[in-house]
Amino acid sequence: GAGLPSGVIEECAWRAFDVLRFDNAYAHTSAWVQERIIRTVCLEVVTNRPKRPRSDAIVERFMRTFEDDSLHTWPSTTGSSPTDPRRNDSEGQAKKLRVDFDDLKLVADMTIANYNAAPHAGLNGMSPLEYLRYRIDRSLDLIRRIPYRDPTRLPLFLRSFGATVRGSQKTAHLPYVQFMGVHYSNEALAGKPELIGERVRLEANVLDIRSLELYWKGRSMGRVEADARWMHSRHSLRTRRAIMKLMKSGNIDRALNNPVRGLTEYLQERARLSRRDRNRLLKAQREAQAGRDNGSKPYPVKHRAQMVRGNIQLNQTHLTR
Repeated sequence: GAGLPSGVIEECAWRAFDVLRFDNAYAHTSAWVQERIIRTVCLEVVTNRPKRPRSDAIVERFMRTFEDDSLHTWPSTTGSSPTDPRRNDSEGQAKKLRVDFDDLKLVADMTIANYNAAPHAGLNGMSPLEYLRYRIDRSLDLIRRIPYRDPTRLPLFLRSFGATVRGSQKTAHLPYVQFMGVHYSNEALAGKPELIGERVRLEANVLDIRSLELYWKGRSMGRVEADARWMHSRHSLRTRRAIMKLMKSGNIDRALNNPVRGLTEYLQERARLSRRDRNRLLKAQREAQAGRDNGSKPYPVKHRAQMVRGNIQLNQTHLTR
């Protein structure tokens, strides 16, 4: 019975949060990030005040339990501080055990899943999952859901960019837009030479920029796709920037048929000598794997959004006192 609520309890699938509580990391206090989180999944974003650890007491206590039940039991643990006696040649032990990022994700998954299924004194001996089921069965909570959809297309990952339509009627160069050094077009844009020189807006999913939504005067002209050689592999905005930088320096051939694969091959050669490039290679491989996984799954709509407005504020952010 262990797991996350969304996977174990049917009514929790695509259930929206009421409140997300953050510490004061710069990304968490960004109005841009908070606004998109609220548009995506929750009612409120709460950030605690600096140097007020008691306002994070529940989170800090959970993290202590999580660490004690998982990574602190490993010979490779770094402990809770440089002076922690459990810290004993952590890096050497990690190499000996061949611990990698996927192992850490699996441990985190299993630890939280088992925590949810374990009895808690604060819940009168019930597990968090049992307590959640108890509240659902008695309709004690107002449940809101968001539509089942591709998680990579959530508003949190969408950004807008301005662009100018390029092309030439004299040389029969069909209209296109350029984004991050790559040409994008579609049939609707190619059939409107009168748009050459006009300003348009591009909406990009920063996790996959093979295609972009194009808007002209507030109207959508559909999705424009990148040149064919950039369509082979899913890649993020950050990956495109890295490729362009390496092309400019001459480390990657500009004429490659698959520049994303070219980046992977370049990092594979460098990974033997550089820890930074090994990490970059792992990120590139995970990004490509995520693209293959998402590309093989349909996205049926299981739940329509059930937003209850009334007296509930949908756009509030707060600082705890």
